[in-house]
Parts: sequence; structure tokens; C-alpha cells
Amino acid sequence: LEAEPEEGPGGRALILVDDDPLFRQMAGERLGQLGFRVIACESVADGLAAVDREDAKGEAPALVADIVMPTTDSQGFLGGLELLEKLRRAHPEVKGVAVTAYPDESVREQVGALGGELMLKPGVGDASGLTEFFSRLAELLGGEGAAARPGPAAGMPEVAPPSPSPAPPAAAAA
Repeated sequence: LEAEPEEGPGGRALILVDDDPLFRQMAGERLGQLGFRVIACESVADGLAAVDREDAKGEAPALVADIVMPTTDSQGFLGGLELLEKLRRAHPEVKGVAVTAYPDESVREQVGALGGELMLKPGVGDASGLTEFFSRLAELLGGEGAAARPGPAAGMPEVAPPSPSPAPPAAAAA
């Protein structure tokens, strides 16, 4: 177990909570490149403590949490959902995005009811999907380097997508 969450340089604080060390490292690096000061945590308890520390500094951090990880009592596997529930009570100002490799409409609805967004993690070997995924996360959470994007990537759930203006039929035929 990590004694203290890893913290990197950057702008706005982003608490990254995921029990997968490989995803945590990759996501921390990518989100740091997009303008966040990433605080990587491996458990719900570590994530809550990191939010409390940032809040004590007078900063409302952003949050990215994996949905499928152990709960605080280790009796369940939807720790990310538990984290969002606890944050809504203690820190309603924290903007949260839940991520998962296992899409489920019921979980999406629960995350939405808690004021969060749910995004599907792309495969590790999908370079363009990963780039799009992290750009979309930064956009949702207000990162300094967030790039505008035309719409959701193929296979990615739509999360408050921008509405492009379609060309009028007459213009398309011309």
C-alpha cells in the first residue's frame, strides 16, 4: 500500500482513484500532461482523504474514480459508486467522472443521479481511443489543456456531447 498518494505538478487538483496500478500510472501521466495536478490514490479511503486535504486548502478538486474496485469495507466491488455517494454528502462541489471497462445502464443512472458522468475506458492498445478518452476527461473536468472535440469516439458512451449543426439538405446537394 502507498503511504501517501502520488502527487504531480500541474494546475487544478485532480484526485484519481483506481485500484489498478497500471491504469493509475498511465492516467496520471496523461492527465498531468493535460494540465492537472494529479493525486493518484488506490482506494476509496485514500481518495476521500485526498479530497479532504484539497478542500482544506480551499480548492475544490476534480475526481476520476474507477467504478469497479473494492468498497471501504471490502464487502462489495462498486467502490467508485460508494466514493461518489460519500462525496455528494461531504463535498457536493467536487465534479466527478466515473470510469469503467464494464458498461452498465443501471450504474450509469446511479452515477448521473449523484451528479457525475460515466465514461467507458478504452482498451490499453487503442492509442487513438486513449487520446480521445483523456481529452474528453479533461474537457469534462475543466483541465487547462483540454482540447475541444467534434463528438464522442466510436464505442464511447455519449456524455453531454456537443451538438454539431448539421448542414442544410440543400447545401449538402450543392
